Amino acid sequence: MSIHDILMQLPDKYHVIDDVMLKTSTTQINHMVVPKYGVFAIYFPTQK
Repeated sequence: MSIHDILMQLPDKYHVIDDVMLKTSTTQINHMVVPKYGVFAIYFPTQK
């Protein structure tokens, strides 16, 4: 089961956004969860 699949099990009041690119850099946020009271960013750095 992927992280996306797990996040999609959250209640409907949570919005899940995947693969967010920031305009000011090349950083990509893997997942964002937006509940009523804030924003949670989930970032997994690439291991080389």
